Amino acid sequence: MAYFISFFWVGTMWVGLHNNWNAVKTIRRSTPWLAVILLFFSSLFPYATKIVSGHFMNFEAQALYGMVVIAVTVSNLFLYRSVIRTARRNRWLVWDIVIKCVALGLSALYPPTIMFVTLIAGVFWAIMSVKEI
Repeated sequence: MAYFISFFWVGTMWVGLHNNWNAVKTIRRSTPWLAVILLFFSSLFPYATKIVSGHFMNFEAQALYGMVVIAVTVSNLFLYRSVIRTARRNRWLVWDIVIKCVALGLSALYPPTIMFVTLIAGVFWAIMSVKEI
């Protein structure tokens, strides 16, 4: 389950980047560095997913996973803002971050909350990519 959620969520992020960056003609000097930051946090996914898959009901494992998800989402938002400042997607990403932070807090009560919210976010972004926000 953990590997499916991680792969699906990262996949929807990649599709979103591809679809939204297709029309970008120029980038700022900061954009490649913001992409490197996104890549760094994304590189933590295999590690966090391995830990959470072995300790699914453990709060610390889920918190680590949630922090990686939030770090990737925040860096993705900054990356989008560097090329498409006023995109509607940026407002959705802000709400996505808020919801994930709440889910991370609720993981103290039920550890898999952050993982299920990440799955829901992946489904949301998959639907939105078809609608082209």
